[in-house]
Amino acid sequence: MAAAAFGVMAFLVHHQASRVPSSELAVVRAVATLAVLLPFCWRELAKLRRGRDAAFVWLRAVAGAVSIFCYFWNLQHADVGTASVFVDISPAVLALLSVRITGDFVPRRARVGAIVAVAGASLVHTSESTRPPTAATIVGVFGLAAAVIAQLSLRRAAQKYSPLLLVSCLSIVLVVIGPWLPGERWVHPSDADLAILVGIIATSIVGQLCFSASFRDLPATTASALSLLALVCAVGIEEVLDHHDVEPLEYLAYGLVVGGIIVVHVINGRAASARDVLARATLDGVAARPPDAPG
Repeated sequence: MAAAAFGVMAFLVHHQASRVPSSELAVVRAVATLAVLLPFCWRELAKLRRGRDAAFVWLRAVAGAVSIFCYFWNLQHADVGTASVFVDISPAVLALLSVRITGDFVPRRARVGAIVAVAGASLVHTSESTRPPTAATIVGVFGLAAAVIAQLSLRRAAQKYSPLLLVSCLSIVLVVIGPWLPGERWVHPSDADLAILVGIIATSIVGQLCFSASFRDLPATTASALSLLALVCAVGIEEVLDHHDVEPLEYLAYGLVVGGIIVVHVINGRAASARDVLARATLDGVAARPPDAPG
């Protein structure tokens, strides 16, 4: 669900490139999100003053806001696939970092899949026809780093706080810092733009809620990998509706990214299932042991 919503959102933001600045789109989206979600979670805001994990909520919000602004800017200055690929390799980077930072166990084959995904993203830069502008590359790498920090923080924050609160805090940060960002002068959207804005807002809310909820029960690498299908959705929509010609090298690059992350997801899923079976067997053994049995 998150992947499909983010894919449609990416296409709509790219479609508005010549009409509404990216920072304005992000802030309008955030204001509308707060209007929809705050009535359902405003009482939870008090938890952020007492909770020990509140710092992770705000770290995720700030890093997530930076990642979103970078992503929206790239969507308006490069094609959808190029802009998305920087965000979509974040699960691969997470797989390489999560052993040390989050304590999640990542099998060796999953790390290999992560490396394949990174190689696919790098392949986008190998020819003049697919190489993004230098500015898009710099912004994309910066946004990638912010996305990794946000997802690592989200793994911790999602264990205690609801998706409604997490998305609301992200939107608060977007509203606070968005107007101060450099870039094009904001405009008054026309009537034709309003329908696109409504679509961006709706798909963003659905995507963010589903994405935040997935981090509650899944390892960070697996949860972020599930959103990788957004790349396929966004590029497919752009190709069909905008008649964007996708180069064969781009197909190969995107295929490596998606294939590598699928490997990460499948291998991590099997490892998690094996650990669950072992844990249940251990518990059953303890339960079946006589009370006076030697320890």
